[in-house]
Amino acid sequence: MYQVNIPMIYTELETKNSSEMGKVILYGSSVVVFFYSLVGIFGYAIFVNNEIALCPKNILEADFHGN
Repeated sequence: MYQVNIPMIYTELETKNSSEMGKVILYGSSVVVFFYSLVGIFGYAIFVNNEIALCPKNILEADFHGN
């Protein structure tokens, strides 16, 4: 996930050391995990009572019924 961006991010740091880079990676990963969890929770909330809507096996074809 970070393989391409690490050198660019590292050059932007004011104090270039592994401790600061670790903080950047931890913060970035935390934000990503938060948003992935948020999408998962809302996806579950939409379809928790309507499993038939997911039968096409493609979320883009699901009937959201106004949700």
